[in-house]
Amino acid sequence: MVAGSHRAAMYDWIWANNLPPTRRHAERTARDPSATLCRGQQVYHRERAWTTPLGNVRMAAGKAAIAWGIEATAAELREARRTNTRLT
Repeated sequence: MVAGSHRAAMYDWIWANNLPPTRRHAERTARDPSATLCRGQQVYHRERAWTTPLGNVRMAAGKAAIAWGIEATAAELREARRTNTRLT
């Protein structure tokens, strides 16, 4: 996967989970990636950073892993807020 192709990763995730790629769903997903998707991307980039022999790729993948971890935390908080809002 090319670095920065978040939208492509989300569409791959949608197809892998047999969700219909409607425009409304794609827009919502593009704005709000799930915590599961973010954690998966974090693991992917962390493993890439550990296994590559190239220093520039290692640095870029490490930064991407950190960014995906931050986004995953935000997604977890967002999902918890949605759950709490629906319960009340």
